[in-house]
Amino acid sequence: MDVRRLMHKYNYTKSEVSRSIKSHMRKWERELNAGRAIPKPMKQLADKRRPPAAADILDPDSLAGYEQVRKAFLAHLREKST
Repeated sequence: MDVRRLMHKYNYTKSEVSRSIKSHMRKWERELNAGRAIPKPMKQLADKRRPPAAADILDPDSLAGYEQVRKAFLAHLREKST
């Protein structure tokens, strides 16, 4: 189990997250020193259990332009942060 899942599952504090990361890094160090390879990332399917967003309910075919508004707003935020 990765650190992020553990953090959310057990509500880790900052020090517990740090300790868990160190533990996982030591485990990977042992694995690599033993000659094992790092596994390639696996593609995961999207979680379809999440209910659709309000924009998707109001405009399921993206005809009203919500997608364009979202992209423009995201571009504005990115421009502002640089």
